[in-house]
Amino acid sequence: MQIERWLPAAVLAVVGTLQLWDCGVHRGRPAVIALGILGLAVPVLALAWAERFVVLGAALFASAALLLFARLLSPVPLNPLHLVTFAAAVSMLLKKRLASRTPVHPC
Repeated sequence: MQIERWLPAAVLAVVGTLQLWDCGVHRGRPAVIALGILGLAVPVLALAWAERFVVLGAALFASAALLLFARLLSPVPLNPLHLVTFAAAVSMLLKKRLASRTPVHPC
């Protein structure tokens, strides 16, 4: 079963989308909206498909950089936008925890 792969990605997608909406990214310019969506999509896709935690760390760093750039470009104040990166970090820890608890069966 792939629950340890998809559960953290689904949690991050839902929480991150709600946080982007709550911050008001949808009221920004198209470039800010695109950066917000990319900043959320990078760690979600990394959680869904990456196996190595180095890749997850790089995705977290890229997400933080994209969201910071969106904050700097936006005329609308996006103060709590960094919480999307926090949710990504928590989801990555959840993935690591689920992966360590799941027994590996040799097939």
